[in-house]
Amino acid sequence: MKQLIPVFFFCVLFTSCSSPGSKTQLQILGKDAISLTGIPVYSDSILWGSHLIDFMDGKLINICYQKQPFFWTYRLDGDSLLYENNFLYMGEGPNEILYPSCHSDQTNQQFFFYSTNGGKIGRFYKISVRPFSNLYYPESWENMVCPQRKNFTWSGQNNVFALLNDSTVVGLGGDNNGGSLLSMFTFGGDTIIDLPVSLPDDRNDSRPLVRRDVYNEGSIRKRASANQILYYCHKGNYAEIITFGEDYMITRKVLVNDYPLYENAKDGLNRSYKRKCLMGLKAYTTNRFIYLFSCPLRLEEELKYLKYKGYPSTFNDYIYVFDWDGNYIKSYFLDTPVDYFVVNQDDSFLLGSTCDLETGDYYVKKFSLNQ
Repeated sequence: MKQLIPVFFFCVLFTSCSSPGSKTQLQILGKDAISLTGIPVYSDSILWGSHLIDFMDGKLINICYQKQPFFWTYRLDGDSLLYENNFLYMGEGPNEILYPSCHSDQTNQQFFFYSTNGGKIGRFYKISVRPFSNLYYPESWENMVCPQRKNFTWSGQNNVFALLNDSTVVGLGGDNNGGSLLSMFTFGGDTIIDLPVSLPDDRNDSRPLVRRDVYNEGSIRKRASANQILYYCHKGNYAEIITFGEDYMITRKVLVNDYPLYENAKDGLNRSYKRKCLMGLKAYTTNRFIYLFSCPLRLEEELKYLKYKGYPSTFNDYIYVFDWDGNYIKSYFLDTPVDYFVVNQDDSFLLGSTCDLETGDYYVKKFSLNQ
């Protein structure tokens, strides 16, 4: 493999870190948001939790960590969700996982389910959804092997891997004393390579392991038609596009950089988020667009158990849209705050999970984007 060449990235929006209490970069962009009115899409069975994983082959995939099995699927039929099936139990037996995480691959129509413990990848299943029913039949699951490496930590979040080809995998994680945001390995290989994609330049002088923990608390999503990935952090408001060109030359473009605010914890080993830290981003991508969603509160408000417009603090009603060149396109203001969301691949509608404030029951709203 030829040497990877890093290219210094640059910011496209304002200054580096907004002062606590001021409007964030995304809030400033959303001042001319397009208002959307959603249609309730009720399920014929209980929607277990609000954590939507993806929408593929007309099916909505949901994860609930408090329920066995972990994953539940529903078929979208007009303005209704019809329960289809569930799968993946907790355990150490065949086709079970103790600490489940999931990565969806729209490009190749497949899912990866993996177990992360102490920053190491244990069980690692690849499942083609051609047909989609493969998810429900463990005999169709392919058991993959992730190389192991000392003093190395993978992210334990959902959506932290991207395939550059059939066997080359880019993942969120790196050496505990190093400064690489991403690493790479090959299925069937025995080596993990640190990529020259440095941790974000947030001017924070915390210990390397602390910075690793902060930025490992994020996710990546790949563009279906190109070797481009979106990285976004689950604390602060930080997101960037990372492009792998010929000979794996890497370029980066920052979309928003209200960095997470953190420091070394008193034990000197762990991270401690500051009270003014924003509570992070969620995101979804299609081949045309990047959709960013910011949790509306800061840590000090979260600690006071404040709500957002009566909804839980992780809900919001603004979604910000960028293209894959890093240009801001538009914002949407939803008539109902949502927790997680997915978008169909032709960008015509958005499905967002929300809850009934009286009963606490979760349900989905569908928002048309054709306007």
